[in-house]
Amino acid sequence: MWKVEGDKIVVDAAASSGPAAWIDGSCGVTFTKGQGLPGRAWAAGGAVEFAPNVQALDPSKYGRLDLAKQLGIKGSAAAFKDGVVIEVGCSSELSAPPAI
Repeated sequence: MWKVEGDKIVVDAAASSGPAAWIDGSCGVTFTKGQGLPGRAWAAGGAVEFAPNVQALDPSKYGRLDLAKQLGIKGSAAAFKDGVVIEVGCSSELSAPPAI
């Protein structure tokens, strides 16, 4: 889960669930509105943003690519709800955005 801090979003580790290595690896990362998958979800204001397979993206498009490969994360989606960005990831490719 990503929380808004001024003009960026940061991981809210206490409110996040999932692999500890993913949460820990994301803690040093921030996104501005429109930047990266979580930032695009924030900018979209509720619409689900998703990447069918983040491992197929260029590193310039997905800053946590090495971490995703290390942990086997392929499909990823995020949505802005109730003032936070909720991000989900899975080990398989996504054919459509999931309900968040």
